[in-house]
Amino acid sequence: MLRFDEVVFMDDFFRSPVNGLISHPGNRRFLRALFETSCARLGIPLREVLADCDGGDVHLSSLMDRLGLECSTAGWAAAGVSNLDAALADDRSLLLGPRSLVIGWGLPPSLLHYIEGVGAAFIDIEVDPLRFARHLHLCARTNDSQILSVLRSLEVSDEIFWSSASTIRAYFARNGSSDLIAPTCSVGLFAGQTNVDLALVCNGRLVSPKDHVEQIARWAEEVDVMLVKRHPYSGESGDLSELIERMPNA
Repeated sequence: MLRFDEVVFMDDFFRSPVNGLISHPGNRRFLRALFETSCARLGIPLREVLADCDGGDVHLSSLMDRLGLECSTAGWAAAGVSNLDAALADDRSLLLGPRSLVIGWGLPPSLLHYIEGVGAAFIDIEVDPLRFARHLHLCARTNDSQILSVLRSLEVSDEIFWSSASTIRAYFARNGSSDLIAPTCSVGLFAGQTNVDLALVCNGRLVSPKDHVEQIARWAEEVDVMLVKRHPYSGESGDLSELIERMPNA
C-alpha cells in the first residue's frame, strides 16, 4: 500500500505580483517534470498550489489580509516567518493531510511549519549553494524519516566540491594575472545578493548590506584588499555602492 494519496507541488506563492514581486513558475514546473512520470507510474494524483494571480486557487490578497500584512515586499518578508494556522484554517486551497506529500522549491519557514503542523510530509528542494563543481547539485530538506534515509543515500560527497575548487584554483594559478594583486597581500571577498531574496530576510524583514555597513567595514580593515562581487542579476546600482565607498581598500 502506498503511503501517499497525493503529491502536491508548491513554491513560495507569497512571492508574486500581488506583493510586488516576480514569481518564478519555472521552479515548480521543473519539480513537476522531474517527478511526474514516477508518480503517474505509481498512480498517485498530482496537483499544484499557487497564487490566484499566477493561475492558482490561493487568493493571496485575502490571505495577506487575514495575516494582517500589507501586499508589498515587506509583507512578503513578514509572511515568510508568520504563523499561518489561523489564516489557513478555513482555506481549502491548501488542504493537506497525513497522506499528502508536498514537493516544494525554496519554501519559506512559515509554509514548512504549516505543512508539518497538519501532518503532511514535505521535501523542499533548492539549488545547492556550493557551485564549484562541473554540474549544479540540488539540496533537500524533509520532515519525514523514511524520505531522509533515502536522501542520505543519495548525498554527494564534499570531496567533489573540494576537488573542483582545487582544479579552479590551479587553473587560475597558471592562467591568472599575477600583476592584479601581489601574492603577499591578504584578500577578502564580499559576495552580493539580489535585492530581494529569502536569504536576506531576518526577523520578518528584508535586510541589506547598508544595515551592517559598520561591521563589514571592520572586516575590510582586517585585509589588504577587499573584493566586492555584485550578484549577476543585481545591476550596477544599489546598496553595494554605498558599501564600497566606506571601504578604502575595496
